[in-house]
Order: sequence, then structure tokens, then C-alpha cells
Amino acid sequence: MCADAVVPKTPLRRAILRIVAGLVVMALSAWASTCTPSWWLWPSQYWRGAWGLMFVAVGGTFLVWGLITDLAWGVILRSQRPASDVVSTMLLAALERVSFMVALILGFYVWVGVWLALKMAARWPRAGESDPLVKAAGPRTAGNLWLIGNLLSVLISALGAWVSLGRLPRPG
Repeated sequence: MCADAVVPKTPLRRAILRIVAGLVVMALSAWASTCTPSWWLWPSQYWRGAWGLMFVAVGGTFLVWGLITDLAWGVILRSQRPASDVVSTMLLAALERVSFMVALILGFYVWVGVWLALKMAARWPRAGESDPLVKAAGPRTAGNLWLIGNLLSVLISALGAWVSLGRLPRPG
């Protein structure tokens, strides 16, 4: 009963709530990374790293969940994925964004391309075959939403690396 009161029943309100929650977590994480005192338990670079993880894993998940799952699929295309599928996908996406952020911080930029290539190769043979959402939206629309979600993940990871480092990651 409490969960029903917290999550709005209409897809548009749910999408807006998740998008705003993601943006708020991202903004607070970015702000906190600039003002955490260095004397408080850890040196400041560790705090910046923790806030960068919060930015990417929590804020990014709510933002992408609201934009892609709720807004694009739920409101625009009027389709819904099963809850178990959404949870496992969002967990994988959060881990993906964290791995991208760590790779960007460490200078392993190739990892982002390798992961996206592996992801595409795994998706290619079955794209649109059995997924009712892909059949309902059409393979082009579903593919475009998949690419938009991946691009958002890469951009959020780059911003998370910026929050963690206090500057943009530089190649070399």
C-alpha cells in the first residue's frame, strides 16, 4: 500500500518522477564532490570517487530508467516490459556505466568501444525476433531507443568521471 502512494500510477508522472530524481541525485553528487572536506575520514579524492559512483550508478539509473523505460516505452509507445526484465536491465546498465566511468578514469577508453561491440554482437542475431515490444514498436524504433540508451550511458559515465576527477579525463 505504501509503494502505491510513492510511485504514481500514470506512466508520464512516473517518468517525470524518475527523471527528476535522477537529476537531483546527479546534481547533489556533483555539488558534494566539490565541497566534501578532505579531513573527514578519507582524503577528498576518495570522496570525489564515491560521489562519482553515486552520480553514475544511482542518478544515471533513475535518469535513463525514466527517459527510456518509462517515457519512451511507456508513454510514447504505450508498451511495458515485465518488472523482472526492467530490474535486471537497470542493474546491468548501472554496472555498465560504472565500468565505463572507471575505464575513462584509468585511461582505458577502448573498453567502452569493446563493450558496445560485444553488446551489439550479442544482440544482433535476436534483435526483434521474440521481443513483443520490438514487434509493437518496430525494429528501427527499438534499435534507435537502444542506441539512445547506450549513448546516454556513455555520456553519464563521462560526466561521472568528471565528477570523480574534478576535471575531464584526458587521453594519454
